[in-house]
Amino acid sequence: MKLQALMNEKKITAYRLAKLADISTSDLYCAIKEQKPFYPNWRKRIAKALMMSEADVFPEYQEQKEAAINGKC
Repeated sequence: MKLQALMNEKKITAYRLAKLADISTSDLYCAIKEQKPFYPNWRKRIAKALMMSEADVFPEYQEQKEAAINGKC
């Protein structure tokens, strides 16, 4: 997952990212482990906490959004 690689690159722990993004630590861990989705408001807050665009942090969601706009499944 790209988020984990970004966290490693920026040397930020899941605990710290959760605090910066105002998400519970357990929810963030579950999302990272793909046991829970990254909800749209979480994605925005995580991207802001990492000082990056949402599309750069979560490219897979950006692709889904573009496909939906273009009428693809």
